[in-house]
Amino acid sequence: MSLRYLLAGLFCIYLVQPWPLLASSPHHINIGGEGFYRDYHEKLTPPFQSDEYGWLPALYLGYDFIAEQQVYAGLDYRETRGHTVYNGSLQNIVSGRFAGLWQDMTHNEIRDIDARLGYNFKYQDQHHVIPYLFYGYHQWLRVIGFSSTTLELYQWNKIGLGLLYFWDFDNAWQLSLKAQTNTIENAHMYAPGYEKFSLADEQGFDLELLLRYSFLKHRLHLKGGPFYRSQPIGQSPLTCKLDHTNCDTYEPESNTHIYGGRFSVELQF
Repeated sequence: MSLRYLLAGLFCIYLVQPWPLLASSPHHINIGGEGFYRDYHEKLTPPFQSDEYGWLPALYLGYDFIAEQQVYAGLDYRETRGHTVYNGSLQNIVSGRFAGLWQDMTHNEIRDIDARLGYNFKYQDQHHVIPYLFYGYHQWLRVIGFSSTTLELYQWNKIGLGLLYFWDFDNAWQLSLKAQTNTIENAHMYAPGYEKFSLADEQGFDLELLLRYSFLKHRLHLKGGPFYRSQPIGQSPLTCKLDHTNCDTYEPESNTHIYGGRFSVELQF
C-alpha cells in the first residue's frame, strides 16, 4: 500500500471517530486557493507611465494557533504564477528619450510569507478580538515579453499591526474580519545589467472578510470570502549600470491594487 493511501485512510478514520466537539481545539490548518485581479500603475504621466493588469491564481497555505485568552500565532504562505497584460513604453524618464509604446504580456511569479503574533481576547462566548504584530516577506519576479533582458526581481520585508475579529453567530457558522497595515522595508529591485535599485519605504494595507461553515463535529470547515490589498512601491534614486556608467535610470513610484477572493478547507485539531 502506498504512503498516500495510508495517509488518506488514517485521515478518514480520524474524521469518523466519535471524538468530543473540537470547537475549542487551538490548531487550524488551511489549504486552498485564491483568484484575484492585479492592477499595477506607475505614478507617471503618459506616455511614460506603465500599467499591468489581469487575473491571477494563487496557492494558499495557512496555520493559526487560536486559544481562548492566550497568545495567538499565525503563518501564511501564498504563491502565484501567471500572466498579465503590460501596457507601457520604451523610454528614459531622465533624458526624456521616448522610443515608442510597448504592449505585451508579463510573466509573474509572486511569493508571500506572513507571520503574526498577538493575543486572543474573548467576550460573551461568541466574540474574539485579536490584535497582533505582523512581519512578512514579499518577492515578485516580473518578465515583460518573456525575455531575460526585461526580467525584474522585487524583494522586500513587511512589518505592521493588525486586528482579527471572529464572531461565532451560530453553532456551525463563523464570520471573521481582518484589517492589517504593512510598511515595506528594505525593498530592492534587480534588473540585468544594472546595480541594485533601492526602493523607498511605503505604507500599504490589507482587508479580508471570510465566512466559515463547520461540520464533522468542528473537525473540518469550509471557508471563503473577499479581500483587498494595497501594495505601493517607493521610488528609487538614480541607478548605474554594472560598469558604473549611464547613471540615469530609476524605478518610479507605483501602486498595486489587488481585488480577489479565497476559498479553503480548514482542519481543526
